Amino acid sequence: MTLEVAAEAAEMTPGNISAMERGVQGYTQDGLEALARAYNCEPAQLLNVDPLNSDIWSIWEVAKSGDRQKIVEIAKTIVGRTGT
Repeated sequence: MTLEVAAEAAEMTPGNISAMERGVQGYTQDGLEALARAYNCEPAQLLNVDPLNSDIWSIWEVAKSGDRQKIVEIAKTIVGRTGT
């Protein structure tokens, strides 16, 4: 998604989004929620997920509900947290 498309979907300007991405401008809760809707994600993901290293999130986003539970169980097994 281009900056222009995201800005239109979030009812912001491309300059505002660019400034937020660079840390030059702060964000509001309303702005964060608008961006999350535009990007089809949760607001927390905008703050916690490195978009340059997000393979697991791209898989998670397209997974169906039942498959997400399988992903969680497999991940627990990999990190040794079975049964929790």
